[in-house]
Amino acid sequence: MSKEEGEGKNMSKILIVDDEPHIRLLLEQTLEELEHDGVEILVSDNGSEALEIIKQERPDIVYLDIMMPEMNGYDVCHAVKKELRINGVYIAMLTAKGQKFDKNKGFACGADDYITKPFDPDDIIRKTEEVLANKIQNSVSSENTITVQEPFNGNIADMMQKLKPEFQETVRLFIEFLHQRQTKEDV
Repeated sequence: MSKEEGEGKNMSKILIVDDEPHIRLLLEQTLEELEHDGVEILVSDNGSEALEIIKQERPDIVYLDIMMPEMNGYDVCHAVKKELRINGVYIAMLTAKGQKFDKNKGFACGADDYITKPFDPDDIIRKTEEVLANKIQNSVSSENTITVQEPFNGNIADMMQKLKPEFQETVRLFIEFLHQRQTKEDV
């Protein structure tokens, strides 16, 4: 399922779920630049398979169509958020169903966001970067709080030494990600 197999365990993951091959391809092409930043892209063309991938892979973000074979997006979202109560999976419904009723139903199922087709690829990139940055920030701040008794006058390397070893790689990847984004914006 993944475009890149076996990279680091702490790699961010995005799952694209749509039964329309051209929509899957457009999303993959839109998000492929993030693979260079250590993001793994997973794909599925139906709801049942998507639910299994979510259970096994725990992606950070799921772009989920609603109208699909085997299991619709509402049911997948409800299963993840309400039945299985899988935490840490951001679900963005990405669908042609743009009526208020449909949006309300998506949010009632537990969706974190609701995006209607056609979508702007730049908006998808911005949303993805925002969600991934927030997840990294929340992970580090909630699980690895550092109390500094005196003003910090060192450098990043000194601060990194104060982190638990299991979080050093996550913070390093986050700093690298931010640096690459800043470099791209400066060009």
